[in-house]
Amino acid sequence: MITLWTNGTIYTGHGHFAQAFAIKDDQFYAVGSLEQVQEICRASGEPIFTYDLDGRFVCPGFNDSHMHLLSLGRSLVEVHLGAHTSSKEEMIAHLKAALAARPALANATSDIAATKAYTKSTPWLCGRGWNQEYFQGDHSLPTRWDLDQVSKEIPIYLARACGHIAVVNSKAIELMGLTAATPQSADASYDVDEHGEPTGILRENALSWATSLIPAPTKDEIKHMLKTACQLCNQYGITSVHSDDFDMWPQVSPQMILDCYGELIEEGKLTVRVIEQCLLPTREKLENFLASGYSTGSTICAPTESEPDPIPADQFRIGPLKLLLDGSLGANTAYLQEEYADAPGEKGMPLYTQEELDHMVLIAHQEGMQIAMHAIGDGAVQMGLDAYAKAQAAYPHQDARHGIVHCQLTTADQLEQFKEQGIHAYIQSIFLDADAPIVEKRVSSQLVATSYQAATYLDKGISLSNGSDAPVELPHVMAGIQCAVTRRSLHTPMDAPYLPGEALSVAQAIDSFTSGGAYASFEEQLKGQILPGMLADFVVLEEDPFQVPVERLSEIEVNTTVLGGYPVYLS
Repeated sequence: MITLWTNGTIYTGHGHFAQAFAIKDDQFYAVGSLEQVQEICRASGEPIFTYDLDGRFVCPGFNDSHMHLLSLGRSLVEVHLGAHTSSKEEMIAHLKAALAARPALANATSDIAATKAYTKSTPWLCGRGWNQEYFQGDHSLPTRWDLDQVSKEIPIYLARACGHIAVVNSKAIELMGLTAATPQSADASYDVDEHGEPTGILRENALSWATSLIPAPTKDEIKHMLKTACQLCNQYGITSVHSDDFDMWPQVSPQMILDCYGELIEEGKLTVRVIEQCLLPTREKLENFLASGYSTGSTICAPTESEPDPIPADQFRIGPLKLLLDGSLGANTAYLQEEYADAPGEKGMPLYTQEELDHMVLIAHQEGMQIAMHAIGDGAVQMGLDAYAKAQAAYPHQDARHGIVHCQLTTADQLEQFKEQGIHAYIQSIFLDADAPIVEKRVSSQLVATSYQAATYLDKGISLSNGSDAPVELPHVMAGIQCAVTRRSLHTPMDAPYLPGEALSVAQAIDSFTSGGAYASFEEQLKGQILPGMLADFVVLEEDPFQVPVERLSEIEVNTTVLGGYPVYLS
């Protein structure tokens, strides 16, 4: 049967519109004027079902080109603090309510209090989403003593919204064995008070000191997290994601994550298409992964002659190697070439030496694996660009499509290097919501003037895609589009837009969330536009983003999300 969609505004991508489109099986069958599409449908001789859009807007399904699907699901089933971060007091009150609402934790509190015993299976109270920049009045970081008001018996671990720093309570510090004498390093540190005692704030790789003690989830729990995250993505019109899911728990292997994805696909419960950005932070992990038969383009089960791969490539594929080069601007751990304006003497935290990074990049590049590097500070961006240049010089690759994820703080020279090297920019316009009001006090005015670029990338012919970095931000695509177009925060009043010349048009912003993501994963012939032969992934919006005031773009509601011709979300 053919499904004919008419009577709406249909944006097919790259500035083009159509009056109607038809779907056959899981692909767009015909696209164009109503008369053209009707004629093609009638000529097929197949039954035709007509769907009346009733004036609604249609565009290709949204593609979030950098997020953490599993971490998003985890944040949704654990304590989500994003809506409870107006003050430390609100955060603490919400944590107390969350603890009381979790019988397993409440029972564990009673058991520990009675026996004074702790086991490796004792649950922790975990959450994510606080942001001290949103605290009213006091913007200081929360401490162990704040969390001790919630519980002194149950260990508590709360990641900041950015995921690059966390705070733990005194019980967690005790279990970690963390003392004032614990060695610190350039990539793993903790804060101390005036007496030299740990405050509970952990930075970058020090987070693993706590997460390694948190009981690992079961396979069923991981699958539940993924399904929960997919459902939320579908509500925002998302049909594809580039997701970084490895290395969340030291006890959970990449293969276990891949197995969970495979089972969800076999059960018909994976409702987004996934490109896995493979976080493999050490040479050993990378080489083991490559030795297992995986590389960019592989599907979940590496194919063999005797057992063909059972997982369709359009549902899940291995994408780039993901490397984490620095921290975040909000945590002051993004690695800069110059000192922070509001923290003299500090440049942030590089997580690799240049030599270590060069070696990791060379291994992956030589094996034909695409690479995407998290780099927020201009110091980290430069490390990444230098590593890419060395790898290309040693083993030239005409279309590697390596990229920089975030690339928030950049210099003018670095933008030229993006162009010269063919580096893809994975941006997150939604970051302007939180960062636009603070960036000018964090870094020099010279760096401010060349950072958070968008239009310049396109003007220079640099490929670009957009995303949310969820759960750092919600995967709210229309909010991201509004930030891309207005260059303003959604919540914090601003006197003027941040670099208004970097604003994207509505069409460019939509393309950055559709065809841009498809290009980043070598799928530009498969999805990202509404064209015959492409996968029938699309979203129906209640209003036309080309017609509403730009300050209302984030308010446009998703009516229907369709994956491969089948609705996965209906409002």
